Amino acid sequence: MDRLDMERLRVAKVIDARWAPCPGPLLEAKEGIGHLRTGEVIEIQTVDPGAPGDISAWAGNVGHEFLGLLHSDGYDRIFVKKRHVEKTIISPRLVSRQTTGGSDDRNC
Repeated sequence: MDRLDMERLRVAKVIDARWAPCPGPLLEAKEGIGHLRTGEVIEIQTVDPGAPGDISAWAGNVGHEFLGLLHSDGYDRIFVKKRHVEKTIISPRLVSRQTTGGSDDRNC
C-alpha cells in the first residue's frame, strides 16, 4: 500500500499513543483492535521507534493485516486492518519483552 492509499484509508479508530513508552503502543493497538469489526482499520500514532516493527510482528502473528506506516510531523501513523482471528497468538519475543522488561534488540 503506498502513501496515497494510506492517506485515503477510512479509519474506524485512531489511538494516540504518542505519550506511551515501549511497549505501550503495542498494548494500545491490541486493546483498540478488539473493539473493531472484521475489515475495519485502526491507526496507531506513536513516537516509539520500535513500535512499527513490534506492531507489524504482532499483526502477522495473530492474523491481522499490517497495512504500513506514514511518517507525520514528528510521529508515525501505523495502520492495521482487523481480520477474523480465532485465537490470539503472542510471539515469545513479545512475551519476553512484556514480562521481563528486557529489550530484545529493539528500542525499548
